[in-house]
Amino acid sequence: SLSLAATSQAPERLGVIVNGRNTYSSADGLPGAGGGDVTIEIAGAPGRNLIEINLENPVGITTQRIAVTAPDVSELQRTRLFVVSIGVDDYQSFDQDLNFAAADAKAILASANKFAGRLHQVVIGRLVADGQPIEPTADNVRKALELLGQARSNDTVIVFLAGHGINEGADYLFLPRDARLVAGTDNKRWDPQTVINWRKLQDTLAATKGRRIMVIDTCHAGNAFNPRLVKDADDANITVLAATDADTLAEERAALGHGVFTHALLKGLGGAADAGSDGAVGAAELGKFIKQSVRGLTDGKQSPVAHLPVSGDFTVSKY
Repeated sequence: SLSLAATSQAPERLGVIVNGRNTYSSADGLPGAGGGDVTIEIAGAPGRNLIEINLENPVGITTQRIAVTAPDVSELQRTRLFVVSIGVDDYQSFDQDLNFAAADAKAILASANKFAGRLHQVVIGRLVADGQPIEPTADNVRKALELLGQARSNDTVIVFLAGHGINEGADYLFLPRDARLVAGTDNKRWDPQTVINWRKLQDTLAATKGRRIMVIDTCHAGNAFNPRLVKDADDANITVLAATDADTLAEERAALGHGVFTHALLKGLGGAADAGSDGAVGAAELGKFIKQSVRGLTDGKQSPVAHLPVSGDFTVSKY
């Protein structure tokens, strides 16, 4: 049972994260600005549980963190791994095709199934890419993301995006194959029905239960990390690996058959990032390995970003 104090603005959403996994998120049954009590049920794990309570109103998000210990120390068992892997090479409305985004998406799904899948009972994958049965149109990408709604608190979700990313004002947009500009705007504004807005994508992940991991291999991917979006990712405990910071481009290499970032990610998941040689790769190990590898391969011209959750490190893969 939670007691909410009076505020100047009525609360709009209450979220609860347990051990880095989104366990509860709802806008229903909240008291008004005058405050009141809310009773909810959440699933924890035997042992020490880090519980984060997020209350959102028009002003922002207020976070309170508490630790609760239950008897019989053990880790909450992971049940299902959801992987939505998206790769766009061929663009219909502008001449900036890529060579390896679809190959990246296919390889990431296979690698996640093999290495991250060993941590789970079931892997549920969705590949949306050029040359595959599900083509990477805006509608198909949105439908694939609906799969995330099936996740529960002890599941893990990975979303991988490879293709072009673009800055439009304060927004960062991912471009599906049918992305197009609005006619008569002097090539300055994208039709919102044909692009994927990073803000909406992050909101979808924030409402998804379980542990959430977002991987972005696009040019200017780091632009998603403006101060507001960094705070939102931190509040929602979303782990994010991005190919670049706001000032550098993501490179593809024919000799690698992949984007440089994805090449490093695949190697890391397969064990190259295991600094402790214990047969497992942690999120912190993976982020550090990717940064070092990409900077080395590009002579420092590409700088990846790793944003890990405040709840702490966790195992990403076993090999």
